[in-house]
This record gives sequence, structure tokens and C-alpha cells, in this order.
Amino acid sequence: MLYGCRNRGMATDTSFPAFLSSSGSAAGAGNACTDLQVEGCPAGMMTILQALDLAMEHHRAGSQALAEQIYRQILEVDPHNLGALHMLGVIAYQDGRNDLAIECLGKAVTVKPDFAEAHCNLGAVFLECGKSREAMASCQEALRLNPGLAEAYNNLGSALRELRRLEEAAANYQQALRLRRNYAEAHNNLGIVLRDLGKLDEAVRCHHEALRLKPDSAEAYTNLGVALKDLGRIEEAVSSYREALRLKPDYAEALSNLGLALKQQGRLNEAVRCHQDVVRLKRDSAEAHTNLGVALKDLGRLEEAIGSYQQALRLKPDYAEALSNLGVAFAEQGKLNEAVRCHHDALSLNPDFAEGHNNLGSALVQRGNLAEAVTSYERALLLQPDFAEAHKNLGIALLALGELVEAAACFRQAMRVDPRHFSGGAHLAQLLRGRLPDEERDTLEQVIAAGSLTEDERSALHFGLAHVYDARGAFAEAAEHLRRANALQLRVLQKRDARFDPVKQRVFQRAFIDLLIASFTREFFASVQGYGLEIERPVFIVGLPRSGTTLTEQVLASHSQVFGAGELRFGFQTFESLPQVQNRQVSPFLCLADLDRETVRCLAQRHLDRLAQLNAGAQRIVDKMPSNYLFLGFLVTLFPQARFIHCRRGLRDTALSCWMTNFSEINWACDPEHITGRFHEYLRLMEHWRQVSPAQILEVQYEEMVGDLEGTARRLISWIGLEWEPSCLDFHKTRRTVRTASSAQVRQALYNSSVGRWKNYETLLPELFAQL
Repeated sequence: MLYGCRNRGMATDTSFPAFLSSSGSAAGAGNACTDLQVEGCPAGMMTILQALDLAMEHHRAGSQALAEQIYRQILEVDPHNLGALHMLGVIAYQDGRNDLAIECLGKAVTVKPDFAEAHCNLGAVFLECGKSREAMASCQEALRLNPGLAEAYNNLGSALRELRRLEEAAANYQQALRLRRNYAEAHNNLGIVLRDLGKLDEAVRCHHEALRLKPDSAEAYTNLGVALKDLGRIEEAVSSYREALRLKPDYAEALSNLGLALKQQGRLNEAVRCHQDVVRLKRDSAEAHTNLGVALKDLGRLEEAIGSYQQALRLKPDYAEALSNLGVAFAEQGKLNEAVRCHHDALSLNPDFAEGHNNLGSALVQRGNLAEAVTSYERALLLQPDFAEAHKNLGIALLALGELVEAAACFRQAMRVDPRHFSGGAHLAQLLRGRLPDEERDTLEQVIAAGSLTEDERSALHFGLAHVYDARGAFAEAAEHLRRANALQLRVLQKRDARFDPVKQRVFQRAFIDLLIASFTREFFASVQGYGLEIERPVFIVGLPRSGTTLTEQVLASHSQVFGAGELRFGFQTFESLPQVQNRQVSPFLCLADLDRETVRCLAQRHLDRLAQLNAGAQRIVDKMPSNYLFLGFLVTLFPQARFIHCRRGLRDTALSCWMTNFSEINWACDPEHITGRFHEYLRLMEHWRQVSPAQILEVQYEEMVGDLEGTARRLISWIGLEWEPSCLDFHKTRRTVRTASSAQVRQALYNSSVGRWKNYETLLPELFAQL
């Protein structure tokens, strides 16, 4: 997915030649014999030539305000003075007043059309203004007049780079260096275009050479950092950006790149601070607001991220990248229709935006439109065949559709087009497990050992390899990979949120369960009896993750009158909306005492309407969000006739399966004590629901389903009030979306090797089972 703008060459892609000589040549002096009263000059009257010399001395000394004052006085006397026009244009460029620079330099080349240096510098200003074709024409004219002007080759190279004529750009930088070997800016700019061409090692060498020649170049340090980051050498990149900022503390481009690198390391709080500093420096930069939004989104601060993207769009309404990123944030909030609309709007602005097609595909996957998602990913890859993320995402979509062979091919292609993109390798390992070829397994082991990946990337590979070794019966190796994977995952979580603490999380969970038990009492259920909608359409599957919820849903969804909606957040979102419905700013728990029939039915109807958007025809819609066990009391209040299915599995097997899963949205499965605490609180709450709630709950034991699939399947279909269909036994052949960690398993016939699996690790992972 696209989570911000691409890094650009954050360097001085342009440079002016040396100042004009003050020798008094006709070209530089104009009317040299005219006397001029120079303000602040103790000598009083002087010739224009003397005044020009004095101005250039101030200019060289860095006293630009004094120099500009004298240039302007010269032009009042002699409006066509070539030296003053040229040098005032230089000052205007250096101060960022590009309109004045173009005006002055344009007049200079009108006065003297064969003035090569002025043509070259005019090209530099055009580059700064984004007028690449005008810049190219000015530099070409400068070189026609003076083929030995190294600065013109340098600036022409930058114009060509902006026009994406990369090989020509590199050739011009190289010609500049043939004319002037020690030209630091040209070395730096050659490094930028070599990076664009994928020649990263050569790019790094160029930037090092630029720094040898000009050790105080913040721009060269920044560009070196970009090349190092692209090589996967993130720590070195961060050091390079920090050195750039030591030299130039308010260098927005270095701050932005540092923020992107810190984000890649998972140091999201630091990344946010960097991007906030960039916004402070460049308040009118849509790109700066977008990059801040990306970091906030990754930190889970979605409302703030959305605000940043919307500010970017206020500054730049046709900014396709910001629109697409806004869509990504909406998708994370579960607002999938809004997300898809944003991506479509972005693509209407830029139909060739590969990242936008990729992001649209991901939103469509979440909405369950798998065939459309595949089309979006394929469009992204048509536009950008080496787009590794899109190859991986296409593989995930095909896996959800049950196209396992095609999915594996996509994961391999992701690694092939970008050898540093090992997310595809992690997915491939978990898909093939023991069937992963030894050569590919060894490659993944070597990549981890090399130490060039981020902690998040290493964690994913450790999880993948654990599944490979587990399937081969090499349980000691699998256990070690799992220890490393979960330790890394825990560090990633703590970097992502400095407040994350497993101990505090356990305390919070216990307090939350206490609040649920205290709020949803027998008296509460008696007070709301008859408030909800008497409808049987919703079916809720609850339980712990990895307890058989996906298998249960797949069996049900194989029935012709059942739609499996996957893991929906509607239960939590409906509960959280209580204060808004009651027009109060309090906790949802404080709203329960004031529930009335109208409010309950309004919320229930909203919930049903959202289900109808997913499927309008099926008699039953299954929501298999395991964590709905937390909101079971509220859901039965909305839907008294709904059927609840509680999936159970041996706790040790469940714990091991959670420990082996690289969850994207669960933050407690990488800490053994956190797992134990979560399980104990789950058992306590489920017992409370059995004792006091009116919910109709069918208990389904995973081990019993494995031992007697038909018996359990018939019981499930009967429980939801439908007639039996034999297709439910062929659940692994059902073509539907499955977007959970079990997507590969439910495409296979049932097997019993997962029952009692924990015994393989009893002595290898004692810390995981000690309290269970």
C-alpha cells in the first residue's frame, strides 16, 4: 500500500556558476564611466564599474541585502546593465524569489543573447519552478554557446531527470564531471539518477565522493541516506539523515526522509515528531501533511491521520496520493464504501497511479469483492510490473479465493522483482509449510542472518519458517523461530506505541471484563426484554482466535442460504456509537441504564442495514468476529432471536496456535503471560454469559468437529434453523472469501494433526503452557 509520497532527490540538483568577473569587461560593466552615488559608501561617488565591484564583494561575503541594494541602484541609472541584471537574478534565486530571478535573467539574455552563463542560470531557476522543458532549452542554449560549461551539463542533467530521461541525465552529469572532476554537486546529482536507475551501490559511491569533496553538504548526506535506505541499510540511512540535520537543523527534506526511515524501523512516535517538524517548516506543503498522516495512521491515530490527509487535499485538491491514503485510513476504520470511493476518485485524477490501484484492491478485499480486487492488483502490475507489494497482495487475494498454486506464484514473483521484499517469502513459507523447497528455506534463513531487515520484516520471516519446521517435525527449530518472532513483534508493538505494556494491558482487560459483568446483569436483561428486533438473520460466531471459528464459518457458508461475512467490526462499532445516539459525551457503559426500545431498535436496524450492504438475499449472515464474545450481552439485546455459536478448543492448542500466528490486529499473542491472562478473562466472561444472558448459545468443540465432521455440521445447520445440505461437508471446495490466518487450512480436507499439537512443544515452550 501507498503510505506517503516517494522520496525525491532532496539535493541541490542545480548550481550557479561562479560569479562574473569584476575586471570591468564591457559585458559585465555596462556604462562604466557614469558616476553613481552609492548609499552608505564613505567614498561617495563612484563609477558603475566600481559600484558593481563593491556589490559583488558584498555578495561574495554573504551580505546579500547590501549587494542587492547596490545592484538596484545601478539598474536605476542603467536599466540594461548586464552585470547587475545577472547578479540580481542570482540573489533572487538564492532567496527563493524565482519570479524576480526569471525576470532579471531573462532581461540579461535579451541584452546579450550569447551570454552562456545567464542562459545556464535561467535554466536553474526554471528547474526550481518545475518548468523542466524550459530549463532543458535554456541549458542546451548555454552549451551551444559554451560547450565547456560544466554547470550547464549539471543543470541539463537535472532537467532530463525531471522528464524521466534518466540515461540521458546520467550522461550529462558524467560529462560535467569530465570537465570538472572535483564538481561535488555533479557527483551528488549523478548519485540521485543512478538511484533512480536502480544502481544503488554506484549511487552510494557517488554520494560518498560528493561528501569527500564537500564534507558540509547536508544535501549529499540526505541523498546518501535515501540510497542506503533503498539498499535496506536503514540504521546507516538514519545516521546519514541525522548528520544532514546537524549541518542544517531546519532542513525539511532531511527531516521528512528521517521520518520515513524511522517509520520503516517501527519507531512511529519519533517518525510522527519528524513529520510534525516538517509541517511546522512547510505549512503549505501538501506532501508534508500527507507524510504526517501516514505516520499517524500507522500509529493507530486514525482521526488525526484523516485530518492531515484532508488538510493536504485543501492545499492541493487534485492530490491523488493524499486521496488514496485517506481511503486507506477509512478502510482501517471499517468505512469501506468511503474508502473505495476515495480510491476511485484518486484514480480518476491519475488513472496510471499504480499505488492507487493497489490500495483500491486492498479495500475491495476487505469489502469481500475479491474478483474486483484481483482486477485492481493486475492493473497495478500492468502499470508497474516490478511492484512487489502488488504481487504479494494479489497472492493474498488469490489465497482468499482458494487459488493456492497461483497465490504461491505471486509470492515468489514478489521476491523475484524485489529481492529485498521478503514479505512475499513469509507468506509463501506459511502457505507451503513443509513443502517449501530447501533452497527457498535456506534463502530465507540467510536473509534473516544478514541483519538488513527491519524488526517487523524479520518477525514475519521467523513466523513463516516456524511453520516450515513445524510441518517437518523439527519442533526445536520451530520453537526457536517462534521465540524470536514474538520477541521482535513485542518490540515492534512497543516502538509503535511507547505506552504499550503487556502488564498494563492485562490489568485493563481484567477491569474491562469486570465492567461488562457489572453492567450486563440479570436485572439489565430483564429491563430490556422485548426491546430488540425479533429476527433470526444474524448469526454470531464467538470464541478465542484460532479456536475453529473460521472452520465453523466455512462449514456454514457452504450452505446455499448462508452468507459468510467474515470478521466484522459492527458489534464493537455499534456499542461504541451509543453515546452519539443518545447525544452524550460519556462512556457507552454509562448509556446502558438509559436504553429504551426506540434506541435499541434504531441501533439494531442500523446493524442490519450494514449487513444488507454485504448481502441482501441470504437467509442467514454469519459474523465470525471471535472477540464478539465481549459484546455478546449487547448483541443479544439488539437481536434476541439471533443464534450464537461459541467455538471452543483445548486451551494449550489454542495458545500454541496464537503463539504461531503473525496477527496484524492482535497485540496480546506475543507474550505468554498476556495470552494466559486473556484466556482466563475470556473463560470468566463466557461463564457469566451462560449464567445471566438470554442468548441462545451453541457450544462447538473443535476436537469434536475434527472427530465427527458430519455430526457437528448437521448440528450447526439445525441450530441456525435451516435444512441440511451435503455441500456443508465439502467446505474446502467452497469458493468464497476467507481473509483470516486460516485461509489456507480451510481449503483442505479436515485433518486431525492439530489436535494435541501442543504436546510437541511441551518441553520446548514451557513458559507458554505453565499457567494453562
